[in-house]
Amino acid sequence: MAIAGSMTTAYRYAPHLDHGQRLVTCERVTRPVSLCQPVDDAIKALAAGETVIVRGSDAATMREAIRRAEWEVRVR
Repeated sequence: MAIAGSMTTAYRYAPHLDHGQRLVTCERVTRPVSLCQPVDDAIKALAAGETVIVRGSDAATMREAIRRAEWEVRVR
């Protein structure tokens, strides 16, 4: 699928608990750049139980922030 205009490859992170373990599922998506959150804002939103979307170019930074927050990532 081609990406045009203000669309970008992004990652959707959804938090949940599994037997007391903090998990985040990660799914690659295509979204408008305007819907992507900065990593710092996304981490705060994850901690509040919200699903977030970050740019693909921020994926490595996001994964490191999730690791530091002691969440486990599961890729869909």
